[in-house]
Amino acid sequence: MIGVFIIEPETQENLIKQVQLFRKSKSESLEPKNFTSEDLERFLNNLELRFEKLTKQLLEESITKVNLETENKALKKQLAEQVEPLKVFQKLNVDKIAKKLLNAGFNQKKANQIALAIVDEREKEQFSSLHDVIERVKVPHGKNMQKAISHKKMLDLIESLFVED
Repeated sequence: MIGVFIIEPETQENLIKQVQLFRKSKSESLEPKNFTSEDLERFLNNLELRFEKLTKQLLEESITKVNLETENKALKKQLAEQVEPLKVFQKLNVDKIAKKLLNAGFNQKKANQIALAIVDEREKEQFSSLHDVIERVKVPHGKNMQKAISHKKMLDLIESLFVED
């Protein structure tokens, strides 16, 4: 294959110089280069900086990952510790129920009395719903028995379950 350029006589000299420079640079690239200690020093410094940058980036990513895992574990623990309202009446002992009732605004005497009534009723038959708790748990009031927990107090109790003890 033959490449041909048609050029004007004025630009011929410039073109010849360009071709000579191209051939010269091509032949120089094939020759082995002699690096000085300064060149090697710059190369190593550049390599160290890139290595340091990548190391910092990996460290930051690792720290972020560990933080996310820690946060994830904490959230899982919180979810595991959350109690369904009905489970309070089905599973907790008298003292814990009394504490939950105190948090909901009952006084100490009333909270203990209701907690005992809840445990007594639960031993007869498990509660099927919160409404069942309201209907079945009764405490003495004079000569009569009255509902121990009103609908409003049950709402207060449910709200207090999600507050730290």
